[in-house]
Formats: sequence, C-alpha cells, structure tokens
Amino acid sequence: MRNSLITILIITFFMVTPKKVCAGMEDKVIHFGLSALGQYSLSYVLIEQKVVKSETKGKLISAIIILGLGAVKEFVIDEEPDWGDMGANGGGVALAFFFKF
Repeated sequence: MRNSLITILIITFFMVTPKKVCAGMEDKVIHFGLSALGQYSLSYVLIEQKVVKSETKGKLISAIIILGLGAVKEFVIDEEPDWGDMGANGGGVALAFFFKF
C-alpha cells in the first residue's frame, strides 16, 4: 500500500508543480488526486478491516462512495456543477481502482 500511496502523491505533486504548463487545470488535478487517494484509502480500509469479503467488492463500494461525495460537492456545494471536475474524479477513481494492495 505504501508504494501505491506514494505513487499517487508523486503524480499529483508533479501535475500541480508546472503551473505555466497547465494553467487553469489545478482544480482538475486536485479533484483527480483527492479522488485517487480517497478511493485507494477507503478500499484499503474496507478490505483490510474485513468489512467486505472480496477485493473487487471493496473497490466498487469505495468507488461509489468517492464518486458520490464528488457529485455532492459539485451539485450541492458548488452553485454550478463542473463536468470537468466530475471527469477528473472519475479518472482518479479509475486509476486507484487498478492499484494492488
């Protein structure tokens, strides 16, 4: 888990660092990184604490929860939903879904 977590953090750091290259994309990078981190962390807790019996089921449950939280943020907290943010959330969840523990 530690190596995958470090990988997610490094990818997010390097995506945020070159501000001139991706000006205006910082929000999407944050959505991507936090969704990946949340997906991986919640999956790990569900699986390692034996809340669910299979790894796939734990990852699916955590994906639904993380994407649901992202949707609540976009549709309830923000005045105008940004579909680019939802896409970044989905990309982060998809990336973390394929990491092994």
